[in-house]
Amino acid sequence: MKPTLFNCCILFALSAVITSGCNEAKQATESLADHAGVNVRTPQVVVDEEMAIDADGWQARSFSLPSPRPVQITAQGIKHTDKGFRVLLMNSAQLENFKTKKEFRHIPSFEGLKIRSYSHTGELPAGSWVAVVANSENIINSMVVKLKIVVDPK
Repeated sequence: MKPTLFNCCILFALSAVITSGCNEAKQATESLADHAGVNVRTPQVVVDEEMAIDADGWQARSFSLPSPRPVQITAQGIKHTDKGFRVLLMNSAQLENFKTKKEFRHIPSFEGLKIRSYSHTGELPAGSWVAVVANSENIINSMVVKLKIVVDPK
């Protein structure tokens, strides 16, 4: 097989990642692969935890994307979730409006209402994001929900 310029560039970028461990080299490799239509990214778990949420309360977890990426959000009710809960995803700039119960914008495709479990994968643009889990249906008991957020899921 005759080496092409693209193959040489990929090999050079990969060797830079292996020898230096440099984050910039890894991003360069991913960028080259993106242009070639090849996905070399490995899944990155940014949140994986059980959250105790007060009655009629909510909790948020933030993450950032340096470039557009696929993201998977899953939430599983663990305790006192029989009436359901709510999952929302919004740009971090919208969180203050959500906190103060003002009008806010969220990503409708990443919303789950009155759910006991939830899973959605979709492409998000670069930026700072906040996933919110709200104890929206239970005014008496706190609940426990396991939230997992994976960037570049397989």
